[in-house]
Amino acid sequence: MATDDESIIQEILELCQHAKNKVERKRETYLKRLRNKDYRKEIDFNKSISIINYDPILFQFCLHKYNTLLNDNILTRLFEQEGESIGHLDLSKCKYFTIDGLIDQFVRLPKLQSLKMQFSRQVDASSIARLLENTHSTFSHLDISCNMNLHGSQFVGAPLRVNPHISSITVMHSHLNDEDGVALFSALSGNSGLLHLNASFNQLGDESVRLLARMLECAGCKIKTLNLATNQITDDSMDALIDAIVGIDTLSELDISSNRIGERGGVSIGQRLIPHDRSLRTLVLASNDIGPDAGMAIGQGLATPDIMIESLNLAHTLIGDDGAMAIAGALHSNRSLKHLDLSFNCLENDAGCAIGAAIAKNQAVTTLLLKRNQFGEHTVKVIGDALKTNTSLTLLDLSGNQIGLKGAKSLAFSLPLNKTLADLDLSYNLLGDAGGKLIGDCLATNAGLVRLNLAANRIGVETCKSISQSLKNSNLQFNHLPSNQFNLDRQDIPIIIHYFLRNKKSTFLTSSSPNIHHIASGQASLSKLRWICLDCNRVGDEGAIVLSEVIANNSTLKSISLTNNHIGERGGKAIGESLMMNTKLINLQLDSNLIGPVGAKSIGDALRRNTTLQSLGLSGNRIEDDGGRAINDALCDNNSLKALMIRNNSFGQDLQSLIESLPQISEIY
Repeated sequence: MATDDESIIQEILELCQHAKNKVERKRETYLKRLRNKDYRKEIDFNKSISIINYDPILFQFCLHKYNTLLNDNILTRLFEQEGESIGHLDLSKCKYFTIDGLIDQFVRLPKLQSLKMQFSRQVDASSIARLLENTHSTFSHLDISCNMNLHGSQFVGAPLRVNPHISSITVMHSHLNDEDGVALFSALSGNSGLLHLNASFNQLGDESVRLLARMLECAGCKIKTLNLATNQITDDSMDALIDAIVGIDTLSELDISSNRIGERGGVSIGQRLIPHDRSLRTLVLASNDIGPDAGMAIGQGLATPDIMIESLNLAHTLIGDDGAMAIAGALHSNRSLKHLDLSFNCLENDAGCAIGAAIAKNQAVTTLLLKRNQFGEHTVKVIGDALKTNTSLTLLDLSGNQIGLKGAKSLAFSLPLNKTLADLDLSYNLLGDAGGKLIGDCLATNAGLVRLNLAANRIGVETCKSISQSLKNSNLQFNHLPSNQFNLDRQDIPIIIHYFLRNKKSTFLTSSSPNIHHIASGQASLSKLRWICLDCNRVGDEGAIVLSEVIANNSTLKSISLTNNHIGERGGKAIGESLMMNTKLINLQLDSNLIGPVGAKSIGDALRRNTTLQSLGLSGNRIEDDGGRAINDALCDNNSLKALMIRNNSFGQDLQSLIESLPQISEIY
């Protein structure tokens, strides 16, 4: 990277020109992506520049790469050349420019929409005031998070009030206490254009919140999202905040997680906020000790007709079985709630069974997070039965419970009948190899699962065999069928089964297999699995060899993680050989195994031919110098890999530095 001013300016300007040229070459593609409302991410060209708008062309400049070099001279030259095309400017961690110098250049930034200055020692309340006095009408978002100089300062209110264009302010992690919060909210009290406020991870208290409530009650307040997570808010200010929120009809997201809200505040939320607010869509209460009574009040609130809340996070709130059962009861009639998080609440089987029964009738909830409770086989049996008829649930997290072998059996019978569940997390559930095998077997006749997490379940070779067989079957051809049998109506099922069993292509398909009639020409399984995690198990060399067949042959799997699985050189070598034949895998994680130099050389040989793998984890594998050199040499011929985890491998610092200096690797750990 360049070190002098002229070289830095030239480097940045070349990146800008490269980005513009690329946009022009692919104009229609970019235009379509940027107009697509479902496409949320910026189009990245490199670490420093992204396009955020096409007509006119506007770029996001993230210049923290130059944080130890950027100064007023460089900014002046950059803005002279490219100021017209800068929409978002990120100067986080940049230490050597001055606020006054930046203000002087604002005239060259007529289209600037947002400014981020995190970890910037120049930032204090008075400098922000001066800066806002000089911004244009296009400027709407300011992020000054992680700046300790804001603490103890008095915000100058006038510029924040008279600038009606500021619609979003973020001041996270800035050590703001109650006095600072009062000053900030006083400064914002006259801004009717404020739509988004994030003051999370500070030390704001009840006085700040009361003043904020008065700000929300001002005529013309249109705030849409409010984040006060991880502060010191107590029950004492909740009534004032709730009254203010109910009184406005614009707030859609409220995050007050990780505060000091107790039972009284929680009950008020359940009785006064949830039933009466008609604009709130997302409510995050996680990590507040609101208790069972508040949980029951919230359950009663959710049962109110015509409520609008779509997402509710009650993780770590001590609501207990009584609170969870009240919420489950509300789900029988509630049609608005789509995302529910009841994790880390020490819930037992009574609550779990109530939730499962509710899911059987509820066709609105799409995401259900129940991790780290105390559910066992009885809960999972009820949930499994619910999955047979539920058509809305797409994500289910049961990690960190105690479902065991019997729970796995219940799910294995249910999953083939479910068409909508795409993401299932069963990690840390004591499944054992027998339970893992049952889940692996059912993948062959499940048409919905895309992501599966079986980490930390003591699973071994038998599970690997079942997963391998199921996923390999998703690609097996049966062109041996006579041509007049390719019209796969239901009456053809016995013929299909006959051919499969005769050719021993599948051990899972029988005449009673759920969904068997949906099998299409050219397939022996319905599996669409793209992502699987088997971390912290007992896969070993034998399991890795079995799974390598999936990597070699499967055309659907995009990501597989086998971290900490006692995989040795034989397993590593088999996986490397399979990578040579794979054209779809994007992510492979093998950290904390023992593949050694032999496994590393095999993977290195594969990287010379593989053009699809983007992320590879090899940390903690005793690769040593020979293996490290093999990886380094291979990456000189590989342009697809972008992220590499390769530390703690017992090779010299020179070799480590050589690998870390590879230009195509953007992330290395």
